[in-house]
Amino acid sequence: TQIELEEKANTIFSNTLTSSDIHPAINAKKLLTLSENKILQKRIIGREDVDIASMIKKLNNSDWVRQGLSYYEINDGMCPFCQQETTQNFRNSIYEYFDETFTQDSLELNALANDYLVESQNLQQQVQNLINIQSEFLDLENLKNKKQLLDSLISGNLQHIKEKQNEMSKSISLDSLEDVLLSITDLITDANASIEKHNAIVINIRMEKSTLISQIWKFIVEELKSDVKEYLKKEDGLNKAIQSINKSITEKT
Repeated sequence: TQIELEEKANTIFSNTLTSSDIHPAINAKKLLTLSENKILQKRIIGREDVDIASMIKKLNNSDWVRQGLSYYEINDGMCPFCQQETTQNFRNSIYEYFDETFTQDSLELNALANDYLVESQNLQQQVQNLINIQSEFLDLENLKNKKQLLDSLISGNLQHIKEKQNEMSKSISLDSLEDVLLSITDLITDANASIEKHNAIVINIRMEKSTLISQIWKFIVEELKSDVKEYLKKEDGLNKAIQSINKSITEKT
């Protein structure tokens, strides 16, 4: 089409025509792996074979007891609520309830929360770097919209993880990032395809100029085909008229 030829001409006959670098792909593999960690769905609670476990299980207040444990520890063994001194058996039961498995699960959850924050920030920066390039080959407005959606999903997931840290007996699932990441990847793929075509033009500029000039003339001929045909028809009619008049003049002479 005329628009395509004009765009190609603007590129080929540009005085500042240079090759462009391919845009790097985004890497979210580790972040997606973290999202599937089973610790998020696991209900992290204490041992069930200690004497205090049955009451905690009945009241379903494992998270409440765990949060209150910090106050108990700094209150010299006094109950932070009733201010009564507790027995050694009670102290042992509390600490036995939150056993080594509970501690390991807690550490794993905290490590996941930290890793998710770092990896999500890294991913967001990767996308922002693409926007900052201001590449003429990228659909920037679309990419900015996808970045906003990605930021929103990540913010929600970080909040879910924080809720899990506060209530470890709770089972959670994170919102999937796969669809928005696939959309961003498609934008990068399309941009890189355009860059490869552009770079091919830069490498073969002389041949591309010759080819484009031929394409432009072909386009002009096709556009003017009916005009040329009409012109030739009128020219033929006028030539025949001239021949007839010249013949008549000769005969009169």
